[in-house]
Amino acid sequence: MSLKEFLQKQRPDELTETQVALEIRRLEKAAGDMEYHHYNSDPHLQAAALMRADAEGLEKIQARLLAGQKGLPPFEHQRYDHGDIVQHRGAIWQAKKSTGQQPGDGTDWEVIDGTPAPLPTAVPAVLDMSADFTKGVKATTEDDRYWLSKLEEAEKDYRQYIKTAGCTEEQLKRPTSLRWSLITQSIMSVSIKRKFDRQADEIKALTKRLEALEEGGIQYRGIYQRAQNYSKGDVITFHGSAWIALRSLKETEEPGTCDGWMLMVKKGRDA
Repeated sequence: MSLKEFLQKQRPDELTETQVALEIRRLEKAAGDMEYHHYNSDPHLQAAALMRADAEGLEKIQARLLAGQKGLPPFEHQRYDHGDIVQHRGAIWQAKKSTGQQPGDGTDWEVIDGTPAPLPTAVPAVLDMSADFTKGVKATTEDDRYWLSKLEEAEKDYRQYIKTAGCTEEQLKRPTSLRWSLITQSIMSVSIKRKFDRQADEIKALTKRLEALEEGGIQYRGIYQRAQNYSKGDVITFHGSAWIALRSLKETEEPGTCDGWMLMVKKGRDA
């Protein structure tokens, strides 16, 4: 008799510890006999492993009965091991592997008794998108305006996420889980980080130029000579404009043709 047949034969709410203990012993004996007599047959060994998984599932039911609880627990949002048995949507389910999935949402569970009740039709959530968190915020300085623009971009990303998340009214009524909170915070963090990365790139470029000016000082080398090498900090005149070398430069690396030169003073208009 399989575990499915055992649970179909017994009323789940009337299971006794004695019934479960006898079935556990029967499954373990059957698995042991099969392993002993068919030790060189993979199909038989796999069948024995399934029996032992059924026995492990019944051991958890036995523990609940010994604790004075119902043998078959209702499904809860937690992690389940291979072989665990729960009641959900009017049916009895067994985990085919370690899972945190809800029975019926995928292939991690199988029905071993009963017919699951149909799921209610999901009602799309009606979300209030009228709130404007940045409306009325006064930006009096250039710095204020910059940070306000970043906040507005982050808010726009968040609104778009909420709009396309596909949440239902039932989901919105559930208590906020730590997992959902972390996901939401991660989305906001990624959005804000993307905005600030551009600023970080600008700061790095400015820092690089400042370091070029501070290291080694500045030395004027006259009019640019194509056949001459230049060092970091060298200043030359080229077509009427002043340029400074940001690194060591080889011959033929003319100002304006590579990233090794930075324009210091642009040529003025001719009188």
